[in-house]
Amino acid sequence: DGFPADLISSGRSFVDCIDVEDNVAEASAMNPYGSISSAGTASTSSTGTSGSSTTLHCTLFLFDDKMVIAKRPSGDKSGRVLAGLDDVERFATSALTFGRGRGLASMRRAGMSFKGVVDITDVVATDLSGTEMHLYLEDQPLDQSERWSGRPFRMLSAVIPGSGNLDMARTENEKRRFLENLWRVQARFRTRK
Repeated sequence: DGFPADLISSGRSFVDCIDVEDNVAEASAMNPYGSISSAGTASTSSTGTSGSSTTLHCTLFLFDDKMVIAKRPSGDKSGRVLAGLDDVERFATSALTFGRGRGLASMRRAGMSFKGVVDITDVVATDLSGTEMHLYLEDQPLDQSERWSGRPFRMLSAVIPGSGNLDMARTENEKRRFLENLWRVQARFRTRK
């Protein structure tokens, strides 16, 4: 929902995606250097809400030149499944038959919604221990609600929806793979003519 049509391009390639939880309350208490600011604590946000109510369920979609942020439902389906990336052939067949031939434009993907796009050269990613990572968005999305925009610093936790986060090794591997792909794409992008 809200996915901008100009992101669809024959010159753009999908690279990877990862499901994360954006810890808004914790990030609001941190400065961009990763330490607690004097404005708050890591357990509450500036509005006084608890950390659990300010966790945003997201999927980051990495392309060879952009990173898309999508809100996903808090259920047990991953962004990959919701976007149809787990079975592209079935998704394409459904797109052709759905809505009497209106194609992809008529398909709504199970409650995921677009929450911003960032050039990959404007993303600074830091790998922390476990499933944690930090993102600093030098040019963050501004056309979204307060919870989604105006926050250049993001504290993210990789998750595997539906698993109850019991498989920490798998979750850490997912995070590591995504970050390595991001860094590789950034390096390739910077070496283009």
